[in-house]
Amino acid sequence: MIEYKGYVVEGDGAFGLKKIRSKGSGALPKQLHGSFTRAEFAFKQIDQYLIGKETTNGEKASTSRG
Repeated sequence: MIEYKGYVVEGDGAFGLKKIRSKGSGALPKQLHGSFTRAEFAFKQIDQYLIGKETTNGEKASTSRG
C-alpha cells in the first residue's frame, strides 16, 4: 500500500495489478477507476486527474458572472 496525494495505490491481491482508492471515506472519481500494471502508472493518472481538476476549477472561477 502506497499513499500518494490523498489516494492509496494498492495491489489487487490476485493478478499483481494496482488499483487506486480514496484515502478516507468518499467516492473515487470516475477518472481514477481501473487497474494499472505499475504503481507509477497509477501515480501518473492521479496527477492527470488533479491537474484537470485544477484547470476545471480555474475555468469555472474565471467565467462566473457577477
